Amino acid sequence: MAIWGSSYVIIKAGLQYTTPIFFAAIRAFPAGLIILLLSSLRSDSTPLLRKTAWDWFMVSMLGLFCTTAFFWAMFVGTPLVGAGLAAVLINTQPFFVAAIAYFFLSERFGWRKAVHLLTGFSGVILITWPKIEGGFSADLLGIAILLAGSFAFSVGMVLSKPLYHRLDLYWLTGWQLVVGGGVLLVAAFLLEDVFSTLWTLPLVAAVGYLSLVSTAVASLVWFRLIRFYPVSVLASYGFLIPLFGIIFARVFYNEEFTLWSISGMALILVGIYGIERSR
Repeated sequence: MAIWGSSYVIIKAGLQYTTPIFFAAIRAFPAGLIILLLSSLRSDSTPLLRKTAWDWFMVSMLGLFCTTAFFWAMFVGTPLVGAGLAAVLINTQPFFVAAIAYFFLSERFGWRKAVHLLTGFSGVILITWPKIEGGFSADLLGIAILLAGSFAFSVGMVLSKPLYHRLDLYWLTGWQLVVGGGVLLVAAFLLEDVFSTLWTLPLVAAVGYLSLVSTAVASLVWFRLIRFYPVSVLASYGFLIPLFGIIFARVFYNEEFTLWSISGMALILVGIYGIERSR
């Protein structure tokens, strides 16, 4: 959780040397290739020929929602609002997932989950209200982008639910990152001046950390933990990701937060914790 939470300060640092979409692409694409390579070396991996056309279509959809849209929002929105607030807003997926699953998967939605959901969205309102009153701003745009990315990831999570029961986790995650990262790479070359990227040591280190450690290694560790612990137990610690993001943003960038943003982030963290614990 600390690794994922630290990603936002690394993103903020790396964006001094490159463009956001290209940065997102070179995080996702290499990580996907690494996971696929390791998957092919496993004795229990499933051959590509056993995948149906529907499987490939669904993994492509996951790539668009969970990698292209999510990473685009993360890398474009973070510099607009700051690393700490970005870490909180982009991790509001539990609220969106709970709502989407209720309407489209007929999942139970008890009063406790409803309270946690309202608590989290109350936090979002607290953060955004002062900015709405102040008129359109980069902060408000960043908030909208990050929440949209969180919603896109949530749609992908709901779509992937039946797939994870019958498809190899390594294959599904690897191809999701390759497809989504590939789209980001094409978009970067079409929309940005990627050749202006300054390949400094800090940028190379940032790409290495985000792609290898925060994406590939963290995903593999997560898969390993899933084999020994219930997903519901592991997911209950998801609220630590934005919490670590806030801490790292304060330590490395001395980011200051208003009373509105502090109160809002606290409500969001409480809501995330409650939603995950109620699974």
